Amino acid sequence: MKQRGAVYCEGGSSLSGRIKAKESTPIIGDLTSDEFTINAGDTKNITINIDAAKLKDASQNKVKNFGANWEWTFVRGTDETFLINSSQNIYTVIARPLSPWICTSQPYDEGEIGYIWTDLLDVCCSAYKSNPKSGLPNDLEHVRAYTLELNNNRAFKYDVDGGGASYYTTDLQMIKLQKYLKDRMGTSAKVLNCTDCANIVATEAVASGIDCTMGIMTGLSGFACNQIQAIGYTVWKFPFEFFVFSWTNVPGIHDDRLRKYLKERHHIDWISTAIISKSNDGKTIYLSQDAKTLSLTLNDEVSEVLCSFTNRLIARMENGELKIFDKGGFSYHQVAVIGSAVRSKQSSVFDACLKLDEGSYPGKSESNTYTKKPMLPINYTFSETEDLYVNVPVTTPYNRPYYRERLVEDRSLCSWLSCPIPVAGIATTTTITIAKEAMYMEGNGYHEYFDIVKKRFGLDENPLPKKPGLSVENAFPDFKKIPGIDQFELEEDYGEQKVYSAIRDGNKYRVDIHKAADEQKAYLVLIRRLAFIQNPGINRHNDLGDIAFTIDDSYAIAVRNNVVITVSGRGAVQFAKEIMEQL
Repeated sequence: MKQRGAVYCEGGSSLSGRIKAKESTPIIGDLTSDEFTINAGDTKNITINIDAAKLKDASQNKVKNFGANWEWTFVRGTDETFLINSSQNIYTVIARPLSPWICTSQPYDEGEIGYIWTDLLDVCCSAYKSNPKSGLPNDLEHVRAYTLELNNNRAFKYDVDGGGASYYTTDLQMIKLQKYLKDRMGTSAKVLNCTDCANIVATEAVASGIDCTMGIMTGLSGFACNQIQAIGYTVWKFPFEFFVFSWTNVPGIHDDRLRKYLKERHHIDWISTAIISKSNDGKTIYLSQDAKTLSLTLNDEVSEVLCSFTNRLIARMENGELKIFDKGGFSYHQVAVIGSAVRSKQSSVFDACLKLDEGSYPGKSESNTYTKKPMLPINYTFSETEDLYVNVPVTTPYNRPYYRERLVEDRSLCSWLSCPIPVAGIATTTTITIAKEAMYMEGNGYHEYFDIVKKRFGLDENPLPKKPGLSVENAFPDFKKIPGIDQFELEEDYGEQKVYSAIRDGNKYRVDIHKAADEQKAYLVLIRRLAFIQNPGINRHNDLGDIAFTIDDSYAIAVRNNVVITVSGRGAVQFAKEIMEQL
């Protein structure tokens, strides 16, 4: 570390001497420059090297900030002349920060955003200082503190109502650090998802000099989960659980709800014209068409629906009505992982996004007879086995500390993707200057996952028609022309990607628009957006733009004329349609 300053010589003759600084409260210690000579009327820059050993002793191998106060004097022989008092904040980290942070010797550039932000280091220092220590090795102790701090921070909550999309990363998977630091100070909780949590923890870790990347777990079409406590919540719920139908209203007014669910979620096409009936005891629903049949049967406890095509249906009495829900799950899940090695069952997981049940029956639901014990996954080994399918029967005691086995439902397929995923870069509004390789994410750790997403949605080939890209003036809508708009605001501007908030007929919306240069770039943005939606209930929608995908009527992703639009909020599909009419 170097301390720099300037000295100006008044008078008619040169001076020789040295600069000395006495520290008021010894932390680093007193400083003394080399002997120098300065001519009359000149200004001379003086550099004083601070012994690295002194800094290491002061930091105690921790992320730390402290104030250093010095009294500066000019020393010539035995004479000492007072110059000035100074106070400075000094930050120390565990080791040399890692990419994407700039940590090499080079001339300082005010326009470069890659230098470590002291606002972020303030968060790291506060997190480490405020969380009690657990006896982990020093680097893991810091990542533990960052994970705890984020999960406990009331400024954030999980996106349980929308698509579980990423809010703190751009379409190039660069972290929106300005937004994160600003939202930490807000009075209302902002939504995020697992990708955001993983990126935040990993970004803080690499700024501290800790080798931390990210990992993605998924199945062919996502995976079913045990109940979790999502960040910002204390209730136990299945992620993205949703109401399907009322048992008493089938056969009856909920027939179409059941048919739609079976067709859209389980791709049973013949079900549209199936005849629906129920057994005499009322415990089994039959659907049949010609020689095709399937059945749904209540179990003896009236808590689950037994059928051959899924184990996701559960039953629950609400207000005297027996309702059937799909347990939902995750299409994928992303976590912070220690190290840059290929992911394996031994990988060490830090997950700020959710709490698991550390009790003996992680697959059991919270009830009057079973109380789940919340546990934040910190330094948890990923999995007990390399088997693709989880094997933790609900009624068999399980007391082992493995992350996947506690999160994923018994018999569900879920595994690591092998590639480690680094923090891609730092994004600021209107500026994206780090990690240009993020423009071509097929070449970094995400490519393996993107291949799965393409297959999942039938997008191995680009289905978008060849069209010229729109001008900036035509790519972003005039919200004032949309009927029912009460207010709107441009909240984030990343050049080709802009994020708006809007209120229409009393409903709140988030609108994220990306103007792509051509159909190939629009295709890549579409894949990226589909990839980072955790809600497994997203399906193709045939009457919206050149191509579209929706989650019921609350979430829509559509492409038209190489402009990718995402709308979330009640009535999202209609709102997206009216926005695209302007393109």
